[in-house]
Amino acid sequence: IDEKISFKKHIKIHRCVAVADGFYEWKRDGKEKTPFYFLRDDKKMMFIAGIFAENEFCLITEQASQNVNEIHHRQPVILNEKDINSYLNLQIDGSNFLKGANKINLEFYEIAKDVNKPTNNSISLIQKKIK
Repeated sequence: IDEKISFKKHIKIHRCVAVADGFYEWKRDGKEKTPFYFLRDDKKMMFIAGIFAENEFCLITEQASQNVNEIHHRQPVILNEKDINSYLNLQIDGSNFLKGANKINLEFYEIAKDVNKPTNNSISLIQKKIK
């Protein structure tokens, strides 16, 4: 969890949660980049901690867990559903809450590079790449 000045200001009064099935991340190997799809290992929805200001929001990230670190050094802070109200409660220190929250286990797999084109929008984008 970052401790940047903008983060400290917004986590005090501008917290939000983004809901997702999963997320994409790219693994770099020299000049080659390979896309992966990440999801909870229990297949439940993800509730990602965020902050906002006016019409913008930012997902909060933290150092990647050991298995995710194979692909990328950062990952979103994913909340357990039971912790959402506590995170959104401005009477609770947001940074300390996130640092102490139980971590969610993630799994991932390689997907096709079609995900890199914004006009592509289908379920095929999250299907495992057949090698």
